[in-house]
Amino acid sequence: MLKRTTPLILLILITVLILNSYYIFSLVIMSFSNNDNIKKSGISVQLSDLNLITPPGDWYPLMNAFLDTTFSDYVEKDVDLLIYYSYGDYTKGSSTVFDPDSKYFNSFFGCYVIRQNETGYYGFLEDSSLDLEAILQVPKYDYEYLVAGSLGLKRDDILTDYKTNSISLVDGNHYIQLTIETNSVYHQYKQFNLNYLQYGFPYIRTGQQDFFPIQMSGKFKITKYDENITLIYYIFSQDQAIVKNWDI
Repeated sequence: MLKRTTPLILLILITVLILNSYYIFSLVIMSFSNNDNIKKSGISVQLSDLNLITPPGDWYPLMNAFLDTTFSDYVEKDVDLLIYYSYGDYTKGSSTVFDPDSKYFNSFFGCYVIRQNETGYYGFLEDSSLDLEAILQVPKYDYEYLVAGSLGLKRDDILTDYKTNSISLVDGNHYIQLTIETNSVYHQYKQFNLNYLQYGFPYIRTGQQDFFPIQMSGKFKITKYDENITLIYYIFSQDQAIVKNWDI
């Protein structure tokens, strides 16, 4: 019996080691990348300043950081954008962000840090009222170009329809509830993509088309910070409970 079970045990151990190696590699790579992006940004807001609360559940343990260099061209304003973000944790070798059967499928949360290098605050009009159109440009750009687009979704196939369900002002902070029709990040592996270094490889097969459309819920908290900086705390998920239970 032992002779028969030994190869099976070895196979299981090797499989566990391989899958865990993807996870460990992701954590190491992203640790270096995050520090580099924060330093290059020159933005004085530290992660500890944001008081960014991780939602209940199984999330990737790092709060990643990405310094974007083209958002200013997209909105035709002199702004700098530093994105803090996280997503569903790993299981079986990749993030649950790729798994349609997981409640963390297509789930992201974090904070957009936007410094406007001219008078005023990004996302606010001269009378200090909220510029909703400008606010929505941030997640649209992020998802279309930096998330789904960078994973291989073609421009002609991008679906983004944001419906604002409610807007409120509490203690100087603006809160927005959203419903979003967009593309999922589900897709089958075709060739190596740099984003797989953080998410792992999209190994799951469900028979559905790549980047199939989904409906998501979203929530924002928008506030002004020092030095003409706007903070947009955000969460997006197909699971409404995840969005509802995030205390921002």
